Amino acid sequence: MASTRALARFFIVFAAIASCLALAPVATSEAVSVTWVSPTAPDKTHFLVKAGKQLRLSLSATTAAPGETVHIAPARPLPDGAAFVASDGATAGAQMT
Repeated sequence: MASTRALARFFIVFAAIASCLALAPVATSEAVSVTWVSPTAPDKTHFLVKAGKQLRLSLSATTAAPGETVHIAPARPLPDGAAFVASDGATAGAQMT
């Protein structure tokens, strides 16, 4: 009975890994032009924030490519206490606090 359960677990894990690998090519796409738009601050903008004060960043990006979706996500893990909320679309938006 124990070996049957172990074999069943193996096949479930194998199926999960195989399905992830099968989806990987679908998740990639060719490069599409994406433009940051308002309310995103201009490139190289500096912020002065006092320690202990809250900072809120609003971001928005768009693409003119038909049928494409923009996704905004943090490039690195956020600091403790930070929150990031985003919505995808031809024009994507995000807020970080």
